[in-house]
Amino acid sequence: MVSYFMDRWWYHRLLIGAVRNGEAVEAELRNDIPGIELTTAIRNASHFKLFGVWTSSSDSRIDFFYGIISLLLIVLIVVVLFNS
Repeated sequence: MVSYFMDRWWYHRLLIGAVRNGEAVEAELRNDIPGIELTTAIRNASHFKLFGVWTSSSDSRIDFFYGIISLLLIVLIVVVLFNS
């Protein structure tokens, strides 16, 4: 549980901040350095359509990832409790 909060509300936010700042720097340098668009490529690659319908962002994927782990742990605990 602690790792979810650290990942979601700390490290994930730091990464988003780094990409946003990088985009601002790249916008200023775009005229002087053609092709400087690493953070734009990162932002574009982090969004994709799942099954052609649902647009997945990094926020929703991290929640989904930890949600599946939590659900599996709950199921495992229930199974162990009822089998002992």
